Amino acid sequence: MRALGMLRRAGIDAGVLCAPVLPGLTDSEESLDRVARAAADSGATFFGWRPLKIDPEIRDYYFGFLSEEFPVLVNAYSQLYATGPHTNKDYQKALDLKIATVRSRYRFVEQPPIATRPVARVAQQMTLAI
Repeated sequence: MRALGMLRRAGIDAGVLCAPVLPGLTDSEESLDRVARAAADSGATFFGWRPLKIDPEIRDYYFGFLSEEFPVLVNAYSQLYATGPHTNKDYQKALDLKIATVRSRYRFVEQPPIATRPVARVAQQMTLAI
């Protein structure tokens, strides 16, 4: 957050991408609010998020970790990630609502504005008369 504050004090538009959001661990409104509050206190202008993606190559490893550290979450993760590496649409919609609530509380936008600058003219290379 110190780096974010430095960027903002220098006049650079900056924000936070809260990722990965871990279902059942970091996806509560309270948890997201703590990150958003710290971002707002540091001057962030936008707040984005991405849920955890579990690629096939790490699925067994991650589920093994869950089994050891958070066994109560294994069934929920099995349902959330039943169709692939991304959470199901219902979960994403529910998380979208939490994020929207947090964003509005701190007056964040979803993503940074796209800065448009005039395109610099590229000098034409002279041709060789051979």
